[in-house]
Amino acid sequence: MVAGLAVWLLAAGVAGGVASGQAAPVPPDAGPPPAEALGAGASPELERVGWGERLWPGVRLERTLTVHDPRLDDDTPFHAYWFEADQGQVIILEMRSDQVDPYLWLFGPDAQFLARDDDSGPGPYDARIRLTAPASGRYQVLANTALSWQRGTYQLTFTLEEAWSGSEPGWRGEEGRQPTPSLPRPPARGPGEG
Repeated sequence: MVAGLAVWLLAAGVAGGVASGQAAPVPPDAGPPPAEALGAGASPELERVGWGERLWPGVRLERTLTVHDPRLDDDTPFHAYWFEADQGQVIILEMRSDQVDPYLWLFGPDAQFLARDDDSGPGPYDARIRLTAPASGRYQVLANTALSWQRGTYQLTFTLEEAWSGSEPGWRGEEGRQPTPSLPRPPARGPGEG
C-alpha cells in the first residue's frame, strides 16, 4: 500500500511541505502543487510532505528554514502553507527576512500554478505576491529561499481583501470602467434662507 501511494505521488508530481514540525489537517478534496511547475522532478523529499500549515488572514508567522526541512531538487529548503479564498478576493503574501533571500510560490485550486516572486517585497530581497483569486477554493503557498545554502528565520504575512465592486459610496460606475465621482446634494435651504 505504501509503495502504491509513493507511485501515485510520483505520478502526480506533487510538492508541499511541513513547516518546522507544524502539522495541519490535509484538505480532503485538493492535492498539493505539481512539482513540474516548481522546476523540480519527483524528488524523494516530495513523497513525504503534505499541505503544511494553515494560513489565516492577518496573522504574521515567523518560521525558520533549517537543514531538516524538505528540499526541492535544486536543494532549496521550503515550507508549505495553505489557505482558502473566494473568487475575486485579493490575495497578498509577503515573505521578509534579513537572513535568507525569500522566494514565494502560489498555486490555486486544482494545483494550478499562479505566481512566484523573488524580490518584489518591501525590502531589497523580500518576496511579495498580490493577485486576484481566479476561483474559490484552497490555495497553496511554498515559502522558499532563492539560494540552496541559506538557512534562517523569515516572517510570512497573508492578507485577503475584498475586490472593489464599483459601488463604493461617493462613486458611480461599472466594473471595468473609469469610476465617475458622485457629488453630494447641497443641503436643503431652510425658511428665509435665500
